[in-house]
Amino acid sequence: MAGALLTVLGALLVSAGYGWASDCNEMSPIVIVPGILGSQLEAKLSKTKHTPHWYCAKNSDWFTMWLNVKELLPGVVDCFSYNVMLHYDSATDTYHDTEGVETRIPGFGNTSGIEYLDPHAEYYGATVYFHPMVQHFVDKGYERGKTIVSAPFDWRYAPSEFNK
Repeated sequence: MAGALLTVLGALLVSAGYGWASDCNEMSPIVIVPGILGSQLEAKLSKTKHTPHWYCAKNSDWFTMWLNVKELLPGVVDCFSYNVMLHYDSATDTYHDTEGVETRIPGFGNTSGIEYLDPHAEYYGATVYFHPMVQHFVDKGYERGKTIVSAPFDWRYAPSEFNK
């Protein structure tokens, strides 16, 4: 919450003119770090073991797992929960994805992964996130992926996991 608040505060300062470089006409870059659950999460499935239900996919190419509104439907949410789960290995003191699930975070360095949480729902605005703020700065002359970027992260991991 505090990170998102600081991001918005910084963006407002830039908008007010504090972000302009004093010795040239270049705009200071804006880096948006989304809050918890604020980054899209993609998955690729190649399971050889069981799934919670017979209708849960075992194999797939990359798809949006979070946030995909369809993944949260009754029954299907069990498949989602199984796929999104992290498992702790006490021997190595690390976490890992469910066996047969590979994940990645899309959009690092651009804003595509944070403007809408469900990229397929952008047309009806159900999962709009940072789009209004990003669009505000684009209208002021910022350029997506160049002067306004994002740093999405895998929100499933505790901060201590990033120090290993």
